[in-house]
Amino acid sequence: MFNDKHPGDLLTVLAIVLLSACGGGADSPTLQATAATDTPAPDARPLATTPMATALATGDASGVGLAAVMNSTKTLLTSQQTSYATLKQALFGLNSNGTANTTSLTGLDWNPTHDSSQFTLLDSTQNKTLLASNWSYKSGATGTPTVLAVAGNDATTNARYAAFGGNPFGEPGNAAMDQFMGKTVAWLTKRTTFTGFKVVTAHLPGTETYWFPHESKTRAWFTTKYPGVAVNGVTTGAATQADNRCDGDKLDACLQGAHLLVIGREQGPSAYSGAAVMQAVLSAQSRGIPVLYLHHYRDTNDLSSRLLDHFGLGQVNNYWSVNGLKGFNPATLPAMPNNLASVQALVNRLDTGTFTSTWSGCTTSGRISCTGDATYMTQFGTPAEAIRTALRALDANGTALFSRAGYALEKRLVLLGDKYRQTVSYPLNKATSGASFYRAYFSDMTAYLHRPYSSVAKNLGNFSGVIPATTAALTRRVTVTPPLTGTRDHMTGLYAMPGRTVTLTRTDTGPGVVKVGLNMLRDTTWVFNQPSGLDRPTQLTAPRSTLKAGESMTITSPYGGPLFLHAEAVTGVVPDVAVQVTGVTTHPVLRDANDPAQVTAFNAELATTPTNWVGITTDT
Repeated sequence: MFNDKHPGDLLTVLAIVLLSACGGGADSPTLQATAATDTPAPDARPLATTPMATALATGDASGVGLAAVMNSTKTLLTSQQTSYATLKQALFGLNSNGTANTTSLTGLDWNPTHDSSQFTLLDSTQNKTLLASNWSYKSGATGTPTVLAVAGNDATTNARYAAFGGNPFGEPGNAAMDQFMGKTVAWLTKRTTFTGFKVVTAHLPGTETYWFPHESKTRAWFTTKYPGVAVNGVTTGAATQADNRCDGDKLDACLQGAHLLVIGREQGPSAYSGAAVMQAVLSAQSRGIPVLYLHHYRDTNDLSSRLLDHFGLGQVNNYWSVNGLKGFNPATLPAMPNNLASVQALVNRLDTGTFTSTWSGCTTSGRISCTGDATYMTQFGTPAEAIRTALRALDANGTALFSRAGYALEKRLVLLGDKYRQTVSYPLNKATSGASFYRAYFSDMTAYLHRPYSSVAKNLGNFSGVIPATTAALTRRVTVTPPLTGTRDHMTGLYAMPGRTVTLTRTDTGPGVVKVGLNMLRDTTWVFNQPSGLDRPTQLTAPRSTLKAGESMTITSPYGGPLFLHAEAVTGVVPDVAVQVTGVTTHPVLRDANDPAQVTAFNAELATTPTNWVGITTDT
C-alpha cells in the first residue's frame, strides 16, 4: 500500500513509504556550479570577537539574535551600491550616481565568439558585473542580459581580480572595448604609470592548439600598450617569445616580482597539474598580485573549475547564444550590482512584514500556483527562488559554506533563515498567517546542509513526528555495488535526524562515483492551498553532492529524512563503494519479502523506530 498526501505518483526505482506523508521524484538545482577544488583559499576569516562574527565563522546562529543577523545583512547590502559606484567610476569614467559624462566610455562592441562562456555569480557580493551582454551574435537581436565579465577582491587577501568569459585580447572588440581593457589593467594593478611593468601570461591557447593563438595576441597587446613591459621576464621580443614559458610548475617562479598575472584555462599538451597551478595563483594573490582571468572556450576543465571556484563563479556555455556587446552603454548597469536590489527589498519586507499581495493572481483550483500574481512574484517569489537556486547549487557542489572565505551575503541569508525557522509552527496559511507565512517559506528557501549546524522548526507538520532528543546517534558502514548502467539509488536504511550532524566518510579507493542525498520526494507541499497551506516544510529533497574516494563531508538537515547513496555506473569491474556514516539513526527497510528472517527483523524495527518512515526495495 502506498499512502501519499496527494496521490497520483509512484516511485519507479523504489518504493518508500512515509506513514504520515510521502512523495517521489527527486529535485535538482538548475544552476551549474563549478567543482570544488582540493586547494581551497586559505581561511583568513577574522577572529570571532562578537556573536555575529562567531555565527558567520561557524554557521551556528544559536548565539545571535534575529535583529543582529537582520542588521548585519542590511548593512552589507547597503554597502554594495557605494562600492559598485566606485568601481564603475574607475573602469568606465561614470559619475558617482552611475550616469555618463562627456569623458565616459560608451559604445563598447565585443563578439567573444561561440568559444566563450557566461558567468553565474555564486558569491554575489564579492563579484560585481562589469559587462552585461546586450546582443546575441547568434540571433542578431537583443536578449536577456548575461554576465560576460566581473571584478572583485579576493576574500582572503583583498587582492584584485577580473574575470572575462572570453579573451578580449585574442578576440578583440572595438576601440572603446580596447580602452576599457586598459582601464581594467590600471584598476587591477593600481598603477597610473607603467615604467618597469612586469606581466606574466600563462595557460592561454597557443600555436600548438587548434584554437586561435591567444597567447601571442595577448603578449602583443601588452607590448604595444606598455612599451618596455616585461612579459614572462622577457623585454626584447616579448610578443614573439615561445608559448608556455610560464605554464604548469614554472608559473610560481615566473610570478616572483610580477605586477599582474593574465591566466586562461588551457592545460596544454603536457596536461599540467591544476593543483600546482592553483597553488601558484593562491600564493600570488596572497602577495597582492592581481589576476586577470580569461576563460576562452565554452566549458570547464580541471584548471578552470579551480579558478572559478576561487573567484566564486559558475560557468554557462555561450555557444548557442554567442552573447556579447553591441554599442554597450555602461550607464545602463544598475545602481545595485547583480540583482541585489530585489534581495534588499525582500530582506526589508521580511523585517517589517510589509508584504501586500492580495493573492488575486493565483490559480483557483487543484494545486494552487501563484506565479501569476505579480505582486507576490515581485515581492517574494522571484528573489526567493533566485536565492534558493544559488544556495542549492553551492550545496550540490559540496561547498562547506561557513568554512570558506567570502560568500558574505549567502552566509547571512542562511543565518537569517535559521532565525526564522526556529519560530515556525506548521500549518501556516497564505491568507491568514501574514508575515509568518513568508518568513517560514523563506526559511525553506535558505536551508543549507553542508555545515555542522541547522535550526529546526517547532514542529515539522505532517512531514515527520518529533524524534526524541535522547535517540542515540549511530555509526554504520554502507556498501553499494555500482551498476552496469545508469544510477543505483541505494536506500541505506539510515535516517538523518533534524538538526543532528551527520558525517560521511568514503573508505574505498575505487573510481566509482557516488552522490549523497536525503529524501527522494517530489514537492508535495501544496504551499498556497487553503485551508491547509504550508502544512510542512517544502524543498525537502536535498541537493545531491558527490562524495569522492577518501574524503568526508558533514551535513546537517533542518528536516531530516532517509539517507540515500546514488552510485553511478563505471566502465569495467570496480570495487564496491564503501561509506562510513556517523550521527544517524535507522528506519525499517525490507529488501527481500521472501526472506523470513528479514521479515521478522523488519516487523520488530517497525514497532520500535522513532521515525515515520518505512522502505521497501524492489528489483526495478
